[in-house]
Amino acid sequence: MTPSKFRFIAAAILCAAALDTWAQGAPIYQSVPAALPPNVPSLGYQATQTAEFGDLIEFGGTGRALGNVTLVMSDWALASTYGAATPTWNHPVTFNLYNVDNSGPAPAPGSLIATQTHTFAMPWRPEADPTCAGGTAWRAGDGNCYNGYAFTITFDFTGTTVPDRIIYGVAYDTETWGGTPIGASGPYNSLNFGLAQVAPSTGSNPFPDTAYWNTQTPGNYADGGAAGVGVFRRDTSWTPYSGAITFALSPPAPALQSVVSRKVHGAAGTFDLPLSAAALNPTTEPRMGPAQTLVFAFDKPIQSATVTVTEGTAAASAPTFSGNNVSVDLTGVANQQYVTVSLSNVASTDGGTGGSGAIRVGFLLADVNQTRVVSVADLALVNAQLAQFVNATNFILDVNASGTLSVADKGLANASLTTALPAP
Repeated sequence: MTPSKFRFIAAAILCAAALDTWAQGAPIYQSVPAALPPNVPSLGYQATQTAEFGDLIEFGGTGRALGNVTLVMSDWALASTYGAATPTWNHPVTFNLYNVDNSGPAPAPGSLIATQTHTFAMPWRPEADPTCAGGTAWRAGDGNCYNGYAFTITFDFTGTTVPDRIIYGVAYDTETWGGTPIGASGPYNSLNFGLAQVAPSTGSNPFPDTAYWNTQTPGNYADGGAAGVGVFRRDTSWTPYSGAITFALSPPAPALQSVVSRKVHGAAGTFDLPLSAAALNPTTEPRMGPAQTLVFAFDKPIQSATVTVTEGTAAASAPTFSGNNVSVDLTGVANQQYVTVSLSNVASTDGGTGGSGAIRVGFLLADVNQTRVVSVADLALVNAQLAQFVNATNFILDVNASGTLSVADKGLANASLTTALPAP
């Protein structure tokens, strides 16, 4: 790094801060440590006459369906300087994703893949502690004094697919610099983009000594501005610094794991009948309707879904959610039929979308041996358990779901003799 770059970067100090708690998938580029150390530098846009700053990076792994992009910012602005009574101030930041143009002697920003501009709530830097040297820094919980307060902002690029290598740029306006300079002093003059000093833990920097920079000051560039100023272009002599940033994949869609038919058997408790996922070999539910409950279990907690009955006579309630489970109450379920219930637009609490699942169930009262026809064999099974307590091994024989195995169950089986389901 050149001495001039060192001077304007070393002045910016970051304090420890946690990452945003946005849901995200696996990182494909990660240069933000889990715990941000106190003395990570940052780049001040007003101080360095910057409009845009970024880097050329290469993603790790194979997934390229982008989700969240999280970057570290550092705020040096104090609320007392601006007479503010609120804990934050608002400012728009733009994040650009570019293809890499390799047609020239050095990689350059190519066509724009995607761009987003969002207004973020920026936290004020804590007020100065007079016990810190110079009396202008604040004292953090680790007992040390810092000039900047680090935090993260997150862009959601779900739906954007990226190539293996991209150039990114972070842009925002300050008083006299940026795409549209604001023309007045404000806390944005003290807003910096955080820099990492170590190689990324995921992904890589193919050209670790470079950065991409739009600054109006010729002397900021390693070539003294020979290749132009005020354009977003390659610069060198940046070792060991790079943007403190994380690119994460979109969380995977929720995946259906299993489905059960659930009934409460009076005081005996709740018992689940596992259902076959094979549509051409569906499980038969022999317990009495017309109200039934199906519980779909996914691989992670679910927050929303759409339910549809696509076969048979039944009405589905709005689904309810409990952890990984989606419960669907059915009413008006006719006997001697197949019912298919489908879930679509299943979304998980980690941000995964596009999940789906379906189950086909045969409903035939008293078909306790699940042969799709009620016969004397079913009657004999119920008769053999009369007066027994309902438990996990015999609940399927409690066809009226009363919680006791009684002559009422035997009567239902007897009355259902010869009823059958059609071939699935």
